[in-house]
Amino acid sequence: MLDQLWDRYSEFKKPQISPSTYAKDFTKHRNHIAKLPTRSLDEASAIRDYLLANLTPNAAKRCLTQFKACCNWAMEEGLIDD
Repeated sequence: MLDQLWDRYSEFKKPQISPSTYAKDFTKHRNHIAKLPTRSLDEASAIRDYLLANLTPNAAKRCLTQFKACCNWAMEEGLIDD
């Protein structure tokens, strides 16, 4: 589910950010999503724990911040409930 939301969020954000930011950061986060043990939003704590265990604290924070923005956008769009 997170991977599908991320793809839609990325397309939404693409016109608002520079091409280099999109290519670098959004692709990087997409690659992190691909490596997650789960993509289920119901298992958010497992996603958080995986990122903290496998990335630097700063990189994990950046990922989590972007995933939160993605989920907030998805709620505003009516794609998810919470």
